[in-house]
Amino acid sequence: MVPERRSERWTKGLFTQLLEECRNGQSTYDLLGGLFRQMNSRQPAKAGRYQKV
Repeated sequence: MVPERRSERWTKGLFTQLLEECRNGQSTYDLLGGLFRQMNSRQPAKAGRYQKV
């Protein structure tokens, strides 16, 4: 069974936003690590920064 494809357009916008936050002093490890951890999960996040990822 193939998991539902996630919105690439939405994810690209989120990725760009996360990079901007990293450039402004936020933790790259936390922000990008959290994104990639969520992208690796079979369950979409129900709420929060990574919702719908």
